[in-house]
Amino acid sequence: MLSPLPRKRFHKPCHLPNNIGKHFYEGLEAVFDNFHLHDFREGLNLWLHAALASRQSAYEDGGEREDLMDFVQHLHRLTEAFCIFHTGTPAQ
Repeated sequence: MLSPLPRKRFHKPCHLPNNIGKHFYEGLEAVFDNFHLHDFREGLNLWLHAALASRQSAYEDGGEREDLMDFVQHLHRLTEAFCIFHTGTPAQ
């Protein structure tokens, strides 16, 4: 029996670590040129779900889970603010 070919994945062409050195703002612009607010929201929500749903989570205590959820909420606000700054219009 033939083994299936590995699935080819799509990777966005953003290389922030290569741009961050002397060109911080240009690197930040590159992030928001390549990733949209929806991408950030989806990624943060998946990360939060994985952290909370794992049986080996570092967030077993209620207070730790609350801290994580607050942190993610602040990250959502921060990415939305950067998105507004980048595009000049409020995010939807």
